[in-house]
Amino acid sequence: MEIEIKVDKNINEPKIIIQTDKITKEITDIYDKLNGEINKKIKAYKNDKMYLLNEKDIESIYAEDGKVYARYNNEKYLLKSRLYEIENVIDKKIFIRISHSEIINIEKVKNIDFKITGTILFNFYDGNTAYVSRRYIKKIKEFLNS
Repeated sequence: MEIEIKVDKNINEPKIIIQTDKITKEITDIYDKLNGEINKKIKAYKNDKMYLLNEKDIESIYAEDGKVYARYNNEKYLLKSRLYEIENVIDKKIFIRISHSEIINIEKVKNIDFKITGTILFNFYDGNTAYVSRRYIKKIKEFLNS
């Protein structure tokens, strides 16, 4: 595959064009990845205002008191979707469910603590922590080894 970048001072907004003789799985995978990277925003609410949060900047998504929240820049935002609905649309390469009520962004994890026997503790860059529930430990270990 050949990759080329052209710089043109007359262009105001970058545009990506894929030229090919046929559509292959590799081409559709590249398209899906680029399209997802560019447009992934999650609608969230706080103080009667709607925000569009960059998916990659969300630290965790969790259920609490019957509602779903996103932790974003160490602030709490309300999401108007169920946790399983969000899990179906977020990037599965960086987000992983760690319990019945929480999904985390692995790119926001500073380190992982295995000291406590039988549990896993995620420490985030901003100082927050999250424990993996016992029923998700095997899934987490598989995700980390992939």
